[in-house]
Amino acid sequence: MNAEELNQFGAPLFSRQEEIAKKTERPESKYPIEIMGRLRNIPVISVRIEMPVYRLANGRTKSAQLEYLTKHKDVPRDIFNTDHDSYEAQSIQHSLLLQLVKDEDLLQTFASGEMEQVEPIICTNTGVVVNGNRRLCAWRKLFYENREKYKSFETIRIAVLPDMDEKAILDIEKRLQIQRTMRAEYRWHTKALMAEIELKNGAKETALAKSYGLKKKELMNLIESRRIAELFLEKVGRQDEWSLLDKSYYAFESIVVGGRKIYSQTHKELFEKIAFDLITRNLDQMEDTPSGRLYATIKDRAEHIEAIAEELAKKMEPTIPEGTQAKTEADKPDSAESPEHTVADDPNETVQIEDNEEDDKDDFDLLAGGETIEPDSAGKVSSAIDKGAEISQESIDRIIDAQVALKNEKDKATFFTKQLANIISTLDFAISNGLDEGTKTDAVPEQIKAIREKLDYVDEWLLGRK
Repeated sequence: MNAEELNQFGAPLFSRQEEIAKKTERPESKYPIEIMGRLRNIPVISVRIEMPVYRLANGRTKSAQLEYLTKHKDVPRDIFNTDHDSYEAQSIQHSLLLQLVKDEDLLQTFASGEMEQVEPIICTNTGVVVNGNRRLCAWRKLFYENREKYKSFETIRIAVLPDMDEKAILDIEKRLQIQRTMRAEYRWHTKALMAEIELKNGAKETALAKSYGLKKKELMNLIESRRIAELFLEKVGRQDEWSLLDKSYYAFESIVVGGRKIYSQTHKELFEKIAFDLITRNLDQMEDTPSGRLYATIKDRAEHIEAIAEELAKKMEPTIPEGTQAKTEADKPDSAESPEHTVADDPNETVQIEDNEEDDKDDFDLLAGGETIEPDSAGKVSSAIDKGAEISQESIDRIIDAQVALKNEKDKATFFTKQLANIISTLDFAISNGLDEGTKTDAVPEQIKAIREKLDYVDEWLLGRK
């Protein structure tokens, strides 16, 4: 690799510092920016496109970095934390930013000539890009591939920040990128990771939420959704492959919100397993909207998880294979084989399970210190899933439909009495607050007559039922 290739993602640190210091003495212009609550005019200079380095701590790429390290076991785990000037780290960061650029059609926008540099890129006084990493990546991609056609990107304008600590830099990044709606939205899991790191570093929840343009409850839902998503990726053997979940926030948020209404731990665990199965089936067709079908489906399963557990547990019965006899204790093998389970698609069909019930009882005896504890329905179903039972979402849909129909029937049966109670309450309120010397009574006799006629009708209907 020649010197030109080696420096295409950043000049050496000393060279950057020297060039920036010299040029900022006589800047081309000034750029207004808020720094730590004060509006400052910082110097703007022109540099060659090779000179700046990407900010490896860029919030936009945190999840992508984790995914890259998971897929490339040979790369040191601390590559993005040790040497900002490492060619390998900068080259990898370029590839991660390039994927974002392509996803957002930013490359095509600049390639078409429709847009050139308008605002300067924001850099530290050491040439680290704080705001504008994606734009720089797009320009480099185009310029390095065709230096003649995209010669306008040979030099770029950068606005140079004064010397400041990492917290101040992070505040600027959030204000310029996360809070400004005209900027491409951060991936939800990346934003959650940034917020979680800040919380661990001592940030206050309310102030942190405000800095992200969120309410406190929204921020905590975001962070908790990422934790659930992280568990999901581990469960399905795709640890840190966050790009799979770019459009999955509302699915995981529905797990968080739905789970809060489930108080039994075994029901909560079963709900999570069912929800994870739904997400796995729908990974390729996620809808990044709170009104999406999957969002509503997961909420329904949270609402009806007790009925789901009860109905599925009823269909789980030990069975003896056709043409064989039940084994006696002497017939049982010394080592237990892996049991096989299935959850039937037909809600009227009994689920067949080969299981060693004595082993299960022993497990519960041990947990109770000798006292036998029977697992609840959710525990039984959850255990069956852990041992290989397939989750039939179709059966669960039918269970929910039946529950909704039953609730509608109950609602219909009590509809009249509830409405009558509302009428009594309304009339009582009207009497207490509306009868005084100034009350207009012209229409009252006719209204009372109409009410009495309705009550007479009800009396006749009740007599007819006796």
